[in-house]
Amino acid sequence: MLLGIWRNVEDLEASLNIHELRAIIDASREREHRQNKFNAALKGIDLDEGERKRNQDRLDAIQMRVNARLSGRSEHALESNDLGFTLETEE
Repeated sequence: MLLGIWRNVEDLEASLNIHELRAIIDASREREHRQNKFNAALKGIDLDEGERKRNQDRLDAIQMRVNARLSGRSEHALESNDLGFTLETEE
């Protein structure tokens, strides 16, 4: 529970500013997420699997853009090349 100089919950609510309230809410959500993650792990469920997949997809997209800029080709041309197709360009 919260420790401090407040007499009751109403006094606490009246004396908090928006930044302190946001910090309390964020900490509460983080604690609940950790608890849910622990409970899911006990059942053999990985809650972070989707997040890792999204992060990997974002990294792949960034790498594709970097490779396109370094090679002077478009992202579409690089994707086609990865699939085994070659694009002929008109010059």
